[in-house]
Amino acid sequence: VRFGYIPPVPVTLYEDINQNEKQDDDEPGLSGVTITIGITDYTTDVNGQISVPVPAGESVDVPVPSAIPGKTLVLFSPKSPQSIQVGGELSFGYVPGAIVTLYEDLDGSKSQDINESGIPEIVVEIGDIDYTTDADGKIFVPTPSEDNVNVPSAIPSESLMLDSPSLPQILNVGDDLSFGYVPYGTLGINIFQDLNGNAEDDGNEPLVNFVEVEVTIYKDGIFFQKRTVSSGKDSLLLPPGKYQVFANDSNIEQLGYERTTESDTINVTVLAGGNITAEYGFRADPTGAVSVKVYFDRNKNKAFEATDPLLENVRVILEANDGLMTIEGKTDSNGVVTFENLPILDTYKISIDEDTTEFNVRSEDTLPSGTFKVEPNTTKAFVTGFQTSKLSNDNKDEGGKDTLVIPVGFFPF
Repeated sequence: VRFGYIPPVPVTLYEDINQNEKQDDDEPGLSGVTITIGITDYTTDVNGQISVPVPAGESVDVPVPSAIPGKTLVLFSPKSPQSIQVGGELSFGYVPGAIVTLYEDLDGSKSQDINESGIPEIVVEIGDIDYTTDADGKIFVPTPSEDNVNVPSAIPSESLMLDSPSLPQILNVGDDLSFGYVPYGTLGINIFQDLNGNAEDDGNEPLVNFVEVEVTIYKDGIFFQKRTVSSGKDSLLLPPGKYQVFANDSNIEQLGYERTTESDTINVTVLAGGNITAEYGFRADPTGAVSVKVYFDRNKNKAFEATDPLLENVRVILEANDGLMTIEGKTDSNGVVTFENLPILDTYKISIDEDTTEFNVRSEDTLPSGTFKVEPNTTKAFVTGFQTSKLSNDNKDEGGKDTLVIPVGFFPF
């Protein structure tokens, strides 16, 4: 009985001193290096070699380390992984090199801690060659010689900015350079009605959410970004640094408001991972108010009576200065919506969004058809009664009389 054996395939790791991509007699193997193939770990012997069993007619991928732990040697040739088959052999040459790491410096300590991960898939130009960081944020560079390392100063896709070391940096053989990136900070913009005129947001003061305010942001005196704030509040992620926030308050001033904040330009310092807010207070003094009551005119007498149902969640729109100022509100359970702290203007218009009611025929209606003035320290009250126009059978019942459809939830006449 004869038994046939297939010899394993030798894989060698060696130091390619002359960089000719083959192992010469004077080039030593690299011992003690672990190579994981499938689920099996192999360790190179004193000659830098492992023996890999390969089934007949099959091939096996051999991945080797990009760098040799404890040494300043990086993989030179060929690229990893490579496939081997029965009867073949494989050698990987390593040359003196350097390592560059990009990582997220969460605590700002300027060194990579065990819980701080590398930043993958970032292109870095070293010399005239582009490298891409691996899953650990690392680049292995063979035989650098005073090469410039051009890492990005910011990584917008990750909201990160380079913190240390400063650029430029030079890379030589044996170097292990790490670049720490810190998170962007948050800049908030708060535009509020300073009801008590103390130039501070006391937490219970309403936002200026009825007019657009153009805000321009400068970084170190250079234009950075322009934004339009329409809700009275805004926030954005920014690289750490010194910023100047300028609010163009011309729209608010046209509505009779005065800025209580000392200046239209606020200097802020955005810290890595921090939060800071630029606050602008505006005040109109004196002010007035407008209220609107909306009800269902049950008996169509064009006058509100105690038995008339009040209409809740009806949208009411108040405008001024041809729409420069727009405020919306909805009636409460009492059928009333009130707009307070209004500047004294004579250009107000008010309307009801009939799509938010079950009605589209008015009975009583004291809403002005044109513009009106808000008086100081006074609430101008309006009333609107609705009756339904939802008629069935072309507005006739079986006897030929007009038919009025009563919405669900209302009592009959």
